[in-house]
Amino acid sequence: SKRAAKKDDLSEFQQPANVDPANAGIYVGAATLPSLAPAYLYSQVYDLTVGDFGLGYLIAVLTSTALLALSYHAVGTYNFAVLTSQRKLNTPNPKTVKELGYSTTELESISRDVTARESLLYALLFNNIVYVVLFFFLAFYMLKDIGAAWNYLSSQVITAGATYYIATTFAP
Repeated sequence: SKRAAKKDDLSEFQQPANVDPANAGIYVGAATLPSLAPAYLYSQVYDLTVGDFGLGYLIAVLTSTALLALSYHAVGTYNFAVLTSQRKLNTPNPKTVKELGYSTTELESISRDVTARESLLYALLFNNIVYVVLFFFLAFYMLKDIGAAWNYLSSQVITAGATYYIATTFAP
């Protein structure tokens, strides 16, 4: 029937989504890759090996991973709150709810899951763009004349700190 078909169209949103904006595991996991990428770049391009600069890599990667995860959380939480408040203003028409074959509670749950996913993805996109652009600007333009080890360490930590500052101060 029509009602069953509409219910099946929305069934993908009913899967339990482990993307709550407060879920630190996702943020830390997502922050690890952009934190490790510059270490790989410097080890390959500048021959700054792990044996020679392991402690510097460890400090920079752990610092930037922590700051990026906090940045993701700040932007994700802010966007989740904004989107949730906007979507509560646009409550569905009871007739529409009845046509879909869902209860109001089920639709609110689906809306919350979609909002959480949307907030998470926007937080990842926004912070990663800021992080990558700032890193390349610092590493290859502003600090290009200093040694590779200091260039890496400074660029990585300053970029992560600036990303965190932007995320917590100017959360979009």
